Amino acid sequence: MKPYIFIVFIAFFICDNFTMIYCASHGRDATKQAFKQCSEIHQISEEIINGIRNRAHIPDDQELKCWLGCVFKKLGMMKGGKIDWASSVHFTNICHTGEQDPRKTDKMIQICKAEVAQDGIDECELAYSAAVCNIKTWKELGLLEENLDK
Repeated sequence: MKPYIFIVFIAFFICDNFTMIYCASHGRDATKQAFKQCSEIHQISEEIINGIRNRAHIPDDQELKCWLGCVFKKLGMMKGGKIDWASSVHFTNICHTGEQDPRKTDKMIQICKAEVAQDGIDECELAYSAAVCNIKTWKELGLLEENLDK
């Protein structure tokens, strides 16, 4: 019986690691694709996009706000004009952060969920508010910097 438990454990470990590698790779690919597709619709400079990728700063600009709304929708983090917090948790914890502490990323999502009002706000402004909260909270919680260009 003990060998079977060991085999099940090893199989679970391999599948879990494969899922993390697959998702990290495809999460980055999805992000790059969303950035590219939304940049074809909304004229945003590479400098601003790089600032967002590196969690530096998000300027208060209407075209950028709508670009963010487009990116959120493409990544499945905005549905029906509302932030889909469950998808945001999944994308942040599994498909995006690699070596981040999942408790901190969960806390970041919970803080932003509480701080970002979703009622009576258009998709562009909503995405901007969520992104600003994400960057601010990411830094406050001491989450690791990562290069999203990889």
